[in-house]
Amino acid sequence: MFDSKVATWLAKMPRSDGENWKRRHVVITCGEKPTIVASTWRGYGVKVQRFPVPPVRSQRFVRKDGAGDAFAGGFLYGLMHEADVESCVQMALYCASVAVQRTGPGFSFKDKPSLSRSAP
Repeated sequence: MFDSKVATWLAKMPRSDGENWKRRHVVITCGEKPTIVASTWRGYGVKVQRFPVPPVRSQRFVRKDGAGDAFAGGFLYGLMHEADVESCVQMALYCASVAVQRTGPGFSFKDKPSLSRSAP
């Protein structure tokens, strides 16, 4: 619950550019704990969502270096393609999952999840 309060507080902070009409997403991750996303809703407050993190089998887990960067890259990729928040998080979780199962930075997207589009 504490994480939800922090995410809500951060999402409500005024923007430095003064354009408070723009949507803001605050994402909190912590390993295998659920991912928390707090999104502003144009004058309607903040919507907080929790997304479970799929487990990685222990024999496939190689390292945790780069998982956060991969998560951020997947989430931003979804935002750039105007995907909904749930799709952005699913792409981010997929990228992080691939990252912890690799010994190097190379990615192969043979089985990548599909990008579903929805209206913002």
